[in-house]
Amino acid sequence: MRCILLLTIAITINAFCANAQNLNRLWYSIDSAMLSHQGETYRPFSLTTQDGKVFTNESCLGKVIVFDFWFESCSGCVMEFEELNTAYKELKYDTSVVFVAVTFDKQEGLNDYIIKHGLEYPIATTGSQIEFRRLDYGMGSPSKIIINKQGKISKIGYRIKPSEIPGLVRSLL
Repeated sequence: MRCILLLTIAITINAFCANAQNLNRLWYSIDSAMLSHQGETYRPFSLTTQDGKVFTNESCLGKVIVFDFWFESCSGCVMEFEELNTAYKELKYDTSVVFVAVTFDKQEGLNDYIIKHGLEYPIATTGSQIEFRRLDYGMGSPSKIIINKQGKISKIGYRIKPSEIPGLVRSLL
């Protein structure tokens, strides 16, 4: 009986280790795919925030852009809101920085959601998941893209912590 139990435990541990290695390979391939976009010119965009401000590639040239990609039912996104508010507060008075959170959620009901969660930074909606995925390079959410003053991707990924954003932005100014 002990032998069967020990054998079962050994097989389970072996399977777990194999899955962990496969998971690490998967994360590595995703990271590599995202890193391949660094240095590229960011895709054409036109985003309108809740307060009516329009941001395009042309209007943002010469500024550092921070895009945070999120959506309402993303629990990981909700967990970052407070830290994103803090990052935004550090950068909001710098006219050479554009900070916009991008979602595909519909406009109706979005204001209530913003108030409920205390979001203080500008929010823009793409109107469709297809446009959202085009702009976030299909990374998933929450993810961030930081674009330098020349319109090129400086940092891209889902592993960028909100607390890192102010330092990353300042390094590009």
